[in-house]
Amino acid sequence: MQLEKLYKMEEEQANKTVYERVKEERDELKERLDKLNRFLDKVFIEHTAFISETQAHYLKEQREYMQGYLDTLDKRLEDFARAEWEGR
Repeated sequence: MQLEKLYKMEEEQANKTVYERVKEERDELKERLDKLNRFLDKVFIEHTAFISETQAHYLKEQREYMQGYLDTLDKRLEDFARAEWEGR
């Protein structure tokens, strides 16, 4: 049963366009980044979550990389839209 689900998921993914896959990836990353930002707010603003300074540093670093990745995916989506508009 699990193998059938895996094959079906792979087939659904294969039927998506590159734009759809990038959009999906972008949306999932945005959701994870939003969750990380909410958690960091609890650590640094609300003081309702407690982690070590080292872990806080790594999470801030992770947030920076995730934001850069999100920005890159946004640029790719903009390029897809521009190419569609220009008829490429």
